[in-house]
Amino acid sequence: ATSANVAITGSVSGEIFLSNLSNGKVLGALPSHSDSVEAVTFQPGSNERAASGSMDKTLKIWNMSTLQIVCT
Repeated sequence: ATSANVAITGSVSGEIFLSNLSNGKVLGALPSHSDSVEAVTFQPGSNERAASGSMDKTLKIWNMSTLQIVCT
């Protein structure tokens, strides 16, 4: 998923990666799930929140300003 110049992707290791689309550099990795992250998305019309879904059977909502989990 993308928002402005940032892409959010999930990994089989359970991490979420934020990448700069302008230069391709990884901005950060969030250790978030205990199993493969299968879905990620930004809040429609905003980059304030993101959601991630995993094979660990959890859905997490993220505050993208603080990079903290809002709820699981």
